[in-house]
Amino acid sequence: MPSRCACGCGQKIGVKGNYLKACAKALGTSCDPTGKTKAHNDIINPINGPINNKRMQEAARVENEERITKMGKDEPIITEAMAAATADILSTSPRAIFKGLTLEEFLQLASDLGQSEVDACAFYFGYTGRQIVVEYLRFLTERGASQQAEDGTFIDPSARNRPVLLWADDSVITQKEAETQLGFKYIELYASTLKINARRVEAALQMRFQHLPLGTRLWRAPDKGPKYDQPEDAGKVHKVFLTYSPLVAKARRDLWIKLNP
Repeated sequence: MPSRCACGCGQKIGVKGNYLKACAKALGTSCDPTGKTKAHNDIINPINGPINNKRMQEAARVENEERITKMGKDEPIITEAMAAATADILSTSPRAIFKGLTLEEFLQLASDLGQSEVDACAFYFGYTGRQIVVEYLRFLTERGASQQAEDGTFIDPSARNRPVLLWADDSVITQKEAETQLGFKYIELYASTLKINARRVEAALQMRFQHLPLGTRLWRAPDKGPKYDQPEDAGKVHKVFLTYSPLVAKARRDLWIKLNP
């Protein structure tokens, strides 16, 4: 049976298909404009609440300082060829976190055949200068995706992200749903004190797997977004991560989700 929204607005949180689903847009419009909407969003998605934001920002600052101290501040810029070699090592070296499998083997990719296995993991390589837990599913949302040129300038500030995957009824898959219903997880693959290094490795990984069909790879085109270091990038650890799900292929076959090509 449907339950009620925790913010007190009275909106029902019902069932969509086989999944419990709260429609954030509907819930938001049902709340009054005097502050309840924000309170509601903070309850539904507490990672964005003001208290948690401050805590996460402070935790990220401390983590960055500790990691940069260990990494050193005079890191050289890598070439695109060096980034491609790094991507090759990252993809083909056995990893303890994958129980000794390589990244390619873990994702169940038949890369030597130029295609994916029937039940290959759907996956996404991303870059962030923030905490990965905040960013690793952002590509599935409509938020924060104004397209940027390589120098960081906005091409169209009003543009919104177009998620690669949607629920069968065209609604957006929320971060919580992606985690709980589709089993999305992440791991960090590479880190640098320089944005350009991390962005080049991200691009090399994406280009390495660009031959796979959309839906297995979850990015449309490789090497998008700002590339060059700006003053505000100093003091950050620039990370490349892998987001993956073992359940997307089956969910697509069962028509629970669909591509948004």
